[in-house]
Amino acid sequence: MNALRSLLRPLARRVRRARLRWRLPAFVAFGEECTIDPTVVFKPHGGAAIVLGDRVRIRRHGELCGPITIGNWSRMNRDVYIRPNTRIGNYVRMGAFVRIVSDHHEIGTVKMRLVDAVTYPEIVIEDGVWIGTGAIILGGRKGRRIGRGAIIGAGAVITRDVPSDTIWAGNPARQIRQLEPLRDEPEPIPSLVLPSAAARQPVRKR
Repeated sequence: MNALRSLLRPLARRVRRARLRWRLPAFVAFGEECTIDPTVVFKPHGGAAIVLGDRVRIRRHGELCGPITIGNWSRMNRDVYIRPNTRIGNYVRMGAFVRIVSDHHEIGTVKMRLVDAVTYPEIVIEDGVWIGTGAIILGGRKGRRIGRGAIIGAGAVITRDVPSDTIWAGNPARQIRQLEPLRDEPEPIPSLVLPSAAARQPVRKR
């Protein structure tokens, strides 16, 4: 029986991967053993890619707008919302209803406070970060970095960079505790490469 299971396991993995490839849009690349709920929405934002590492899990009703990279073994609970130019490391954990918002608008004139032009400064979430339920991470004018092994409390609103191995909570969030450093060596987060218009894959209608 064990021998039969050993033979069938690789076949089952190939079948699951083929089904996931058939279901996901062409601009989404993914590694081995990923689990993506069918209700998760991926948007290419002009054809930019979304890259998922090995064993990434995204639960129901999330929305991701590329370009985004997500490292190995990262887990996201239901209804996560991730905007363009976000890099997420390995072993990151996100609770339900987390919002990562890179969009930035300049303040306009007295006629209209919000200028239409929008930029997406990069948000980087390093390895081993834990983001609690309902937390919001705002990129701001210069982007945002959440350091390795940091913890963001439930409902926190992050408006500044977060050092590694610290706990932040509140609105606006502030540091409430220093943690011992994670012991394992972090893997580097791959840089985002925005594809040129010629290199972009056509978006397949669903």
